[in-house]
Amino acid sequence: MEFLETTICLILARTTLWLEEQGHTDIYDRFPSVGRMIQTVTEADIKAWSHAEGIGRERYDRLLRLAGDTDQEDHVIESAIDLCLAVLHIPEFAALLQYYTGSGVTLNLAYRLEGISFPSWEDVRRKLNGLSRICYIDQRKSPVRYVELMLDDRVFAYLQGDDLPGAPLSSLCSILSYKEELHPLYAYEELARRAAAHLKIPEAASPPALADYEDPTGQTAVWPQSTICDRPAQGSSSCPWTTGHVVQLAGIGGRRFLTRHIGKLLKKDIILADLANWAGMNDKDFPVYSMQLIREALFDDAGICLYELTEESLRSIGVSVTALTEYLLLPAVRQGLPLILCTETDSLVFSTLEIGSGSLQGTTTDKDSVQSPQHASEYGQTILRLTLTPLDYQMRKKVWQGFISQYSLDLDAASCAQHYRLIPDEISRVLEAWQTQGGLKGSKDANFHFSRLCYQVVSQNIKDTPGSSLGCVIYPQICLDDLKIAASIREDLDHVIASVNGSGKIFEEWGLKSKYAYGRAVTVLLCGPPGTGKTMSAHAVANALGIPLYQVNLSNIVDKYIGETEKHLEQAFLYAEKTNMVLFFDEADSLFGRRSEVSDAKDKYANTEVSYLLQRIEQYEGVVLMATNLMNNIDPAFLRRMKYVVRFQPPDESLRLAIWKSCLAPKLPTDHLDLPYLARQFDFCGGTIKNILLNACAISVCENEVLNMRHILKAVRDEYLKMDRIIDADMWGEYAYLISL
Repeated sequence: MEFLETTICLILARTTLWLEEQGHTDIYDRFPSVGRMIQTVTEADIKAWSHAEGIGRERYDRLLRLAGDTDQEDHVIESAIDLCLAVLHIPEFAALLQYYTGSGVTLNLAYRLEGISFPSWEDVRRKLNGLSRICYIDQRKSPVRYVELMLDDRVFAYLQGDDLPGAPLSSLCSILSYKEELHPLYAYEELARRAAAHLKIPEAASPPALADYEDPTGQTAVWPQSTICDRPAQGSSSCPWTTGHVVQLAGIGGRRFLTRHIGKLLKKDIILADLANWAGMNDKDFPVYSMQLIREALFDDAGICLYELTEESLRSIGVSVTALTEYLLLPAVRQGLPLILCTETDSLVFSTLEIGSGSLQGTTTDKDSVQSPQHASEYGQTILRLTLTPLDYQMRKKVWQGFISQYSLDLDAASCAQHYRLIPDEISRVLEAWQTQGGLKGSKDANFHFSRLCYQVVSQNIKDTPGSSLGCVIYPQICLDDLKIAASIREDLDHVIASVNGSGKIFEEWGLKSKYAYGRAVTVLLCGPPGTGKTMSAHAVANALGIPLYQVNLSNIVDKYIGETEKHLEQAFLYAEKTNMVLFFDEADSLFGRRSEVSDAKDKYANTEVSYLLQRIEQYEGVVLMATNLMNNIDPAFLRRMKYVVRFQPPDESLRLAIWKSCLAPKLPTDHLDLPYLARQFDFCGGTIKNILLNACAISVCENEVLNMRHILKAVRDEYLKMDRIIDADMWGEYAYLISL
């Protein structure tokens, strides 16, 4: 017979024997299954039970220690737990107790089985304190000796060797085992060490339970369900137990993995409760689930991590901050459990939490350092707040290099760190996927695919960001060599690209970051007549950088309602920052126009929009490209904030010839095209030349002929008419006869 089964049989025998001593007869006639269970025990079973070893005995003894049995001279707690296990295992035994005692398992019954008729109030309170760690307690009954004690299936499964949380906790939590192999942090190592040092505390000799008794008679005592605790004696000079410590991990990105490393340093599993998965709960259910969570941590000697602890998550699960504090945070701390709170902001969810006569308070830290925690009061403990600041260039470079080595990839860590501002988890996922794809070795579009992969990974985290609907994401195919522009303009664009690629060296390695607290964005204004290549140049710059282009749709930005335009602009900037894209404003003069004298409310709010843009560009750290045809309409204050102003001019004859040649695809059927004549005779810009050639192709298709000079000249004539330019016979030169056909 197994240890647990023998334990249950023995408590059945002791209980029925005590009932017989009280004058009850025919017990086995009324409850025959109880009698049959008792008769299965032999003397050999009892002897084996007294010397039993193994996981059953080990966990049973641990259960007794958690309930405080080791501190007692009697065996009342042991009897109470045995009674609860018997009721859980044999439903007929519960009916037997109800029939003969009028209730289920009570502390009073356990006292009577141990021959104690009049226990002291202090002893009753102490034993209920211990039992509250593993039992459900019916708080509606009084006096307290008669409150009903209950265990659930999870305790029974735990005693039989099951390490998995029971339902519903199994669907609400996950176990982060410290024995699992983890790759290095590559970032935030110091935060992990500080957190582990703060959470590492000596085991309490007798950990407290979870609430207060106020009335020593027990007649009006009220406590949270299954949460009973002692309060330090008045005037006590020292805290009689060791309370747990709390670490708050604030920020976005890396908190879960950092928690894993903290657990590894502590050599403790961490039970992670993602509050985003607790939807549909309420203040009524929360105490039960909280008690199960704390008990699970006690069973496993684990810590607890509350993930996504935000006001929004609490609203979604219908739990108030008061309930969270009363039923979970304070009980976990009072039980001596390491507690990690993962929040998005570095503000505390609560300012001060009362623990007995002490308090739990946050330390004052800045974003770059963590101060040594100080005790908030004699009985209180501190919340150590650690902020996961966004990775700077050096940290990103270290993380990229770490993962590149881990996945054995041939990538430039410095270039990746400069172009892609990803968090460690995103970097890991990108490189894991890149490794799966074999790095697309030999592919001429490798940069294109890598940029798309980075964007896809980031988009999974920000799929609900409003800014995604304000523009379109473009992966440019145009290269710098495709541009037919003046050498001076090409040189300017090369400087822009070098400024982006070299910003890590400039600001980090050369130490200029401290001299430029703001205004580190690479901002470029592309100005010039229509069709001179501004938009193509923006695409080519993004392509050369290997970064997607986020082209803002101005119709989605500008809003007639006050404040909405600024709101949309902020969303666009945030989206570009999060997705690491080049932010591109075409026709920028509509947004960046000159501020005017204020004559009415319209002027006032228009000027406010411009002022906001000036401020936002100063704060931005990415790449901003702006194109405009109307340079004179741009507010002068913007020019000061532009790192580069690239002025495009209409192409000369040699450039026009190069543009005509570049527009002819190899598969395009042509017949005697005089491109030098076209370049010499017509002073069109590149955009116009592309339109003319496309229209000429349409004419050739309509006439079912190979593209020839007549088709092109007809398209030129149509373009002149569209532009309202004068047409005369002399302008056609030696090809005048074709235009008259």
